[in-house]
Amino acid sequence: MNKVRITSRPFLKGLDGSPTFLYRLTNSSGAYVEITSLGASIVSIVVPDRNGKLTDVALSYATSDGFLNSDCYFGASVGRVAGRIAHGKFTLNDKEYSLAINNGVNALHGGIRSFSRRTWNASITPSGLKMSLVSPDGEEGYPGTLKVSITFSFSEDNALLIDYKAITSEDTLVNLTNHTYFSLSGEESNSILDNELQIEASRYIEVDKDMVPTVSKSVIGTPFDFTHFKEIGRDIFENNAQLNIAHGYDHSFILNESKTAYAYSKKTGIMLTCKTTYPILHLYTSNFVNVPLGKHHHAYSLYSGFCLETQLYNDAINHPEWPSVVLRKGELYHHQTLFKFSAK
Repeated sequence: MNKVRITSRPFLKGLDGSPTFLYRLTNSSGAYVEITSLGASIVSIVVPDRNGKLTDVALSYATSDGFLNSDCYFGASVGRVAGRIAHGKFTLNDKEYSLAINNGVNALHGGIRSFSRRTWNASITPSGLKMSLVSPDGEEGYPGTLKVSITFSFSEDNALLIDYKAITSEDTLVNLTNHTYFSLSGEESNSILDNELQIEASRYIEVDKDMVPTVSKSVIGTPFDFTHFKEIGRDIFENNAQLNIAHGYDHSFILNESKTAYAYSKKTGIMLTCKTTYPILHLYTSNFVNVPLGKHHHAYSLYSGFCLETQLYNDAINHPEWPSVVLRKGELYHHQTLFKFSAK
C-alpha cells in the first residue's frame, strides 16, 4: 500500500497570469518533495540528514519572474530537447529545420519558451503525480505535435522516481530531462564545492568555444575523472581548457553499464544515488548562476548547486556517430531516472 500523501495548494502565476499549483508528496516519515505545475518543476526535496533533521536539498525560485524569465532552469522539466543544438539547425528526413536561438548562436533546452515555462496539466494517479502537456507542431521550430507526460513518484524510503513518456504525430526530436540543482549540505549552504561526487563513467564529451559537444575523451588523468568519490571543487579551478571554456563543469559523461552516480555531503551525511535508463549524465555546477532572491529568501550564486541532468546525447542530431534522438511517429519515448536519498 502506498502511504505517500499528495496535497496541493495554489502557487505562483504562470504565463498570461494563468494559475499554477504546488503539489507536495509526503511519506510517513515526514520527508517530502514539492513539484509545481509551472514548468513541471521540482521546488523542494526535503529529506533527513544523519541526525534525522529534515533538510531541503534543492534550489528554487521565490517568484513567478524566476520561473518564467530566468535562464537557470531551477528544478524544471526541460524539452523538447535538453542541451544545445548547434546553430539551432538540423536535418530530419531530408528537410532542414531552424529552431529558436536562445543561447549565443545555439538553441538550448527547447528554446525561448521551452517546456520549463509552460503550465502543465497535473493529475494524481496510483503511480504518483502526473504532469502532461501538448507541444503543437512547429513550436520553437520542431516538427510534429508532441504529447508528453512526466510522472513523479516518491517512496517510503525517500526515492524520487521521474518517468518520462512522449508520442509524436510525425518524426521529431525528443530529449527530456530534469534540471534540479542539488545542494546536499542544504539549499542555504551557498556552495557545493565540498559536496563529493562519483560518476560511473569512463568517458566525457568535450565542447567547443560555443559549448557545443565535439568528441568523447577518456576521463583518466583529467579533472573529469569522477570514477571515485572526490569533492566537486577539488579540480574545478585547475587550468584546463575545457574547464576554462565552461567556467567549471558543464559537460556530458557517457555512463557505464550501471548508469549510476553518487553524491555525498560530509556536513549533513546525506547521500544521493542517481540511477537512470539514459546513456548520458550532464554535470553542471552553477557556473553562471546569479539569483539575488531565491527560495526562502536565499541568494544563489556561482557553485550554489550541482545538476545531474540525465538525458540522451547533446546535439546528437548533428552527430551521426552518436545514438539518435529522433522519435518516430508511432514510437513511444520512455525513460526513467531515480534519485534515492539516504544518510550516514
